[in-house]
Amino acid sequence: MSAGVISLPATRQKGEIRLINEVPSAFFVPPILAARRYVSPRSRPITPEEAETRRIAYAIKRGDETGVAAREMAALLPPDLPTLTLVPVPSSTGSIEANLILARAIAAEYGPQARVVSAIHRVVPVESSCARRRRGLPGLTAAEHKFVRLGGWFALPVFLVDNVATTGASLAAARQALGFGTGLVFADASPIYQPHAK
Repeated sequence: MSAGVISLPATRQKGEIRLINEVPSAFFVPPILAARRYVSPRSRPITPEEAETRRIAYAIKRGDETGVAAREMAALLPPDLPTLTLVPVPSSTGSIEANLILARAIAAEYGPQARVVSAIHRVVPVESSCARRRRGLPGLTAAEHKFVRLGGWFALPVFLVDNVATTGASLAAARQALGFGTGLVFADASPIYQPHAK
């Protein structure tokens, strides 16, 4: 794979990456690489493994337990990239602290080719997807996230780092702000999730 080009295979053979969430929706959801499936206990009883995934996903929000997540997420990336950029996605409050810690941990796992750039800013805080669901409200659209791009250069490909993809709207907003990028999340809760092949 040549530097400066986002070119990942759409299907997975042994040792390759499979991009998921490449189906049309109300907004363009960028391709997402997810280490695990995120299941809500409101949808059905969850397994112990699913409960552990939820526990780690919440711990990541506090900047904790990034080791396991970073190893699994780094393993999703093609191993032969000469360069790549990891961009932390801002939380609903606008903070990038937790995802910045996660992105740095992924970079440490991947190697010196990986660069972390804080390139996205949230203009105003928003209500979290979790809080909106509890109130019976739909998730935010990509436009409602109000992300803007900050300065900086990007070694391609670019991966947008988040702990969980709920609907994909925040990743869509991040990609719109940058103009490019593939989602890289620990867990995917979106209804169009497809597991990556083992």
